[in-house]
Amino acid sequence: MTYGKIFLKEFGKLLKDSGTSDEYWTTFKYTSTGNNHCHALTLGLIARALSRIKKTRELFIEDHLKHGKITWKPDIHAVSTDDSHLLIDFESPNSSDARIIRKDFLHFSKFLDEGGKISEYIVITSLPSKSSIKDWKFRWGGAGGTNYGHAKYMNKICKNPKKYWIRFYKKKLSKANIPDLTFKKITFVNMNGKKLEITKL
Repeated sequence: MTYGKIFLKEFGKLLKDSGTSDEYWTTFKYTSTGNNHCHALTLGLIARALSRIKKTRELFIEDHLKHGKITWKPDIHAVSTDDSHLLIDFESPNSSDARIIRKDFLHFSKFLDEGGKISEYIVITSLPSKSSIKDWKFRWGGAGGTNYGHAKYMNKICKNPKKYWIRFYKKKLSKANIPDLTFKKITFVNMNGKKLEITKL
């Protein structure tokens, strides 16, 4: 079992046993100004899960990495006792949208192209399979916004964010110029509430 898979198993157990409300990942309640706790809380839980793994040797939060012309600041950079480097990026409900194609997947590919030595990369989104206009928000849909072109599907997105965005990710990544060896290093995981769902893209 790879270091990344060991982490996901531990993280899943931690989420299941925690008393944390699903609303952190199924609504925008904890992503608004003055109450923006979702990202910080989740990174804390990820770090706690990694710290429970005996083979975790070093753990960096918002580390600064640079190879060639590419700089990167992943949410989590963990190094195991056998020198496996695991990067993790978490996307809250506010950022689980069209942005992650460029920001996460394509950036990781460019980082490896420049010589970055990473064993595994895990992208975690927060997309519930059931929501509503009341609980789910559609943002950055205006001209020039990162979600421009998706505004006409706003009702569909808010009703089932998981179904809409994962279908979009699959379509975009099928056309992306990401080498097979790079793609094999990526694990895409969606948080449907506190349930972790590993999804093949």
